[in-house]
Amino acid sequence: MNPHLESIRNLAEQIGRPIRLMEVCGTHTMTAFRSGLRSLLPPQVALLSGPGCPVCVTPDDFVDRAIYLARRPACNPSADGRSIAGRSGI
Repeated sequence: MNPHLESIRNLAEQIGRPIRLMEVCGTHTMTAFRSGLRSLLPPQVALLSGPGCPVCVTPDDFVDRAIYLARRPACNPSADGRSIAGRSGI
C-alpha cells in the first residue's frame, strides 16, 4: 500500500471520529472524482464539495459581459470619482 494512504488510514483511526474535508475549488472536486481519490480514502474520511472558487463557478459569458461593460466609457469613473451612468442606467 502507498505510504501516504497508510498514513491517512492510521491518522483517521487515531482521530476516531468522522473526518470531513471540503474541496473549495471545482477543479479539486473534478480531480478527486476522476482520479478515484474517494475510493482510496478510509470510510471515515469524506470529501465534501464546497461553494467553489469565483473563477471556477462563474460562467464565461458572465465574465465576458462584465468585461464588455467595464470597457464602456459610461462605466468609467468621472474626474471627481463618481460613476457616470449611460443612457440605459448601466
